Amino acid sequence: MIKKVLLSLFLVMGLVAVMPALAQQTGAISGTVVDPSGAVIPSAEVTVTNERTGLKRVGLTNDVGFYTFPELPYGLYTVSVSMSGFKTASRTGIDLHVAEEKTVPIKMEIGQQSEVVTVTGGATEVNLRTGEVSNLIDGQQMVELPLNGRSFVQLTLLVPGANIGDNAKPGFTGLLGGVDISMSGSPANANAWLVDSADNVDHGSGRTILVYPSVDAIEEFKVQRNSYGAENNAAGGAQINLVTRGGTNAFHGSAYWFGRNDIFNANNFFLNRAGVTDKPKLRYNNFGYTIGGPVAKDKLFFFWSQEWRR
Repeated sequence: MIKKVLLSLFLVMGLVAVMPALAQQTGAISGTVVDPSGAVIPSAEVTVTNERTGLKRVGLTNDVGFYTFPELPYGLYTVSVSMSGFKTASRTGIDLHVAEEKTVPIKMEIGQQSEVVTVTGGATEVNLRTGEVSNLIDGQQMVELPLNGRSFVQLTLLVPGANIGDNAKPGFTGLLGGVDISMSGSPANANAWLVDSADNVDHGSGRTILVYPSVDAIEEFKVQRNSYGAENNAAGGAQINLVTRGGTNAFHGSAYWFGRNDIFNANNFFLNRAGVTDKPKLRYNNFGYTIGGPVAKDKLFFFWSQEWRR
């Protein structure tokens, strides 16, 4: 009986983790396939594969040798191209971020199709498809940068043009928190805050958000400040697109504890001079864990995060 309950819970966790991924902000990989002389190659078979989850998409280049794969989840990708009379060309280590349009041109060499030419990385980092002005904050920055309160909102202040309001408290979360941040001169309540493409703005007040995901559960977020595409029509200010982490074909997890205690604090200089030795009491504990992995390899994954603040 216990085994059945645990199995049911495990499957529900997997489905909950997968469902948001179907609707979250996605990216695109596109490019042109050419031969050694620079002439385009139409009708070449192009395959993109997510190196961490095994997700695979297949398509053909058009009459001008162009291919595109929209609506790809964030992740590390491999692009392979095969065509009769040419060696199979493969580009690995292509890091696709949230709401990004990555350009990956492919040059094929004449030879047997069974031969494979592999190039690691090398995708064009300059955005050639859109004119948006944006900044990306990844998960490693969120975990390693000092955050008094561990709220991801604090990191939006690193973006050029961000101006915080006098009464804003970006270090707080929940009902005490606030996102009164003006981006590039726009009103502080004109920004769109999205979590996995879902609207996260408290429209009752317009100055805070509904959910503050743990920084350990966030994969990355992008602040699109100007000239973003027409698909971002939720607000006239910045678009803050946040995506949560997901499981992969390998099991990963973490545990953490952050603590503050007045026992480690020195007394105030002037209190010492006045003979007052009682320090203000301070007790703060922030701890939690994450775990993620496969339910069915290349098909179904789960990710779970839990955090306490006392």
